[in-house]
Amino acid sequence: MASTPNVESKNHARQANLSASVVMRQVYLWVAASLLIGTLVTLIIGAPIRDLVNISLLGEATQQQEQALESAIAAEPLLNAGLGLLVAIIVIGSAFLRSLILRTGVLVKAIYYILIVGLIAYALTAVSLGTQTADPLIGLIAATVMTGVMTLLGYLTKLDLSRFSSVIVMALIGLIVATVLSLALRAALTTWLFAYVLVIAVAAISAFEARQVQRHGATIAELGGQFSPLHLSLIVSLSSFLGSNLEEALKGSRRRSS
Repeated sequence: MASTPNVESKNHARQANLSASVVMRQVYLWVAASLLIGTLVTLIIGAPIRDLVNISLLGEATQQQEQALESAIAAEPLLNAGLGLLVAIIVIGSAFLRSLILRTGVLVKAIYYILIVGLIAYALTAVSLGTQTADPLIGLIAATVMTGVMTLLGYLTKLDLSRFSSVIVMALIGLIVATVLSLALRAALTTWLFAYVLVIAVAAISAFEARQVQRHGATIAELGGQFSPLHLSLIVSLSSFLGSNLEEALKGSRRRSS
């Protein structure tokens, strides 16, 4: 009889770990989908000057091409670096509304999350291409591929994406993809570095989210009946971006749903 509490404790821990694994699969799915949208934003907005910027960064542009690049940037309002910085400030400022955002429903959370990632991608594109510093497209493609691959592995093989080892594997995939694309497209050094930094940043955020999910696994398991894995994963993703404690975010959302 004395061993019963230990058995119950192990069962509870197993349930918490299972919930964490399910939630992290959904988190990776959201990240991959939003990064895909961000990649498309960068691909479309940067299309008019992407080739000219790369040639300029490689030091191979003629004077005529340099003038054409300057004219193209000046003629495209969306490539204004000042506008990109303004959008970045607005995105950062939206974090101060975290208590309001986390109390909204799943649809509003989803729209906000996708919108924020799209705006971040736009800001990166406008600032980096507008100032002829780097091209963020390769980094975004690599980040999208690595999160997409991990999402598929999570669903097809039931790989536990809440483990730190999974984040390491994802980062290695992203760095390999970024290297191959940079070589194939003859990317400039700054574009290489930008891609590596972006891949590592996404991996670091994923590691933080995984740690939060593991740390609050019992709370997640407790709320499993009140929220779908989809809603829980959005709370996890948004709490990391908004700088909110995951447990407080979960309890705040629970108060709204009750």
